[in-house]
Amino acid sequence: MPKTVIDLCRSKSSENRATVADAALRGHCTGDELWATLDAYPRSPGNARARELLEEASSLSESIGESLTKRAVVEAGVARPGSRHAPLLQQVAFHDARGFIGRVDIFIPTLGLVIEFDGNIKYADGGAGQQETINRELAREKRLKNLRLTVVRIVWNDLFGGAAVAIIRRAAEEIEEQIRAGFAVYSGEYVECAPEFEVEQGVIDLAILRKKRWRDAGRLY
Repeated sequence: MPKTVIDLCRSKSSENRATVADAALRGHCTGDELWATLDAYPRSPGNARARELLEEASSLSESIGESLTKRAVVEAGVARPGSRHAPLLQQVAFHDARGFIGRVDIFIPTLGLVIEFDGNIKYADGGAGQQETINRELAREKRLKNLRLTVVRIVWNDLFGGAAVAIIRRAAEEIEEQIRAGFAVYSGEYVECAPEFEVEQGVIDLAILRKKRWRDAGRLY
């Protein structure tokens, strides 16, 4: 598994390279294993691409769409995971005076910008259930905006059509212009949530065994 992930991350042509590292970290292998595998082949072409993707990788991306949306934020130059100046946070929960509002996909604190990937699955039922879901989402978004948060929604067409990067960059530029004009973005509390998935014991045992093999081989410190 780690070698396959790194090979895909090195690839210039693979459309999956922005998502495989996130998916692998959701219970299939550890970050240490991925880094050790990358370092074990220091002269392989594409190592710079793979290193960049590993630096952004996170088990907090809960779907392919969220992984691609995160990548679009990075490509837009708006924020980056682990950055001190413009951090990109995932799975962040907000509250207001009424209580819990919800957990958002991506939050950029320096801009008060919330970015949600909207796969439209939750709207597919039709009828009264669909309208109820839409109303609930609109109410949730309104509460977020009342906190002085800007909410941007990204859909599949934005990702596959190439518009996502421009949408995110434009939203960031508008916020930066508002900040220069004296607008105060959200500076209140928020909670960074842990990944919501369970790892089977067999997967844990395999990860431990692989880690021991890498350490015994002198490739993991």
